[in-house]
Amino acid sequence: KLKTLYNFTTIQLSESKRMSALGVRNLMTVIQLAGQAKMESAADHGEDQISEMEMVVQAIRTVNIPRMSAVDKGVFNAMIGDVFAGVQAPTTTVQELVDVISAMLRKQKMDKHATWMEKILQLHAIMDLNHGVMVLGAAALGKTSLISVLQQAHQQLGANTFSLNKMNPKSLTVQQMFGWQSISQGQWHDGTFSFLFRRAGNQPIMTTWIVLDGPID
Repeated sequence: KLKTLYNFTTIQLSESKRMSALGVRNLMTVIQLAGQAKMESAADHGEDQISEMEMVVQAIRTVNIPRMSAVDKGVFNAMIGDVFAGVQAPTTTVQELVDVISAMLRKQKMDKHATWMEKILQLHAIMDLNHGVMVLGAAALGKTSLISVLQQAHQQLGANTFSLNKMNPKSLTVQQMFGWQSISQGQWHDGTFSFLFRRAGNQPIMTTWIVLDGPID
């Protein structure tokens, strides 16, 4: 069924740039997430509270829905309904995280828009699966605020310290960003990104987000 769904997706959403990378890596992430959900369900309740098929559908949506436009999302959900007919996967919500974010928005006098909240929770879910995440959208849609609010919420909930480092990749050359090797001395010089990455690796008790905040060519 997964193969059928992915074949349908390739055909129906072939014009979507966001779905061009749907392949083996994406499939492996879905299987890994579904397996993790099965183990957690068995550990918490001694037996599966939802069926394996529901876990798979839930994993498919968690991995793929965040990257889709509103139109693609409707088409994709319809295909899931056709391939996994009769399977009603439960919607999971991290209520503690939602409560903290809601309190932060009230304190900062920001609107709790349903779509924006959905994107925050999607980013939270997808960052558990990937080391690198792209947040795309037009200017003034709240992308920077979305990342900042989620980081602050994690800071309040987690035992570890969360560090948010921002940089504008467009303001730097490739060497200034990633570093360079001195030909005369044979010495390596860190760039801004490689310096932040190295520093994060030397602070294992701290969770570090390196945000490249700028336009994409």
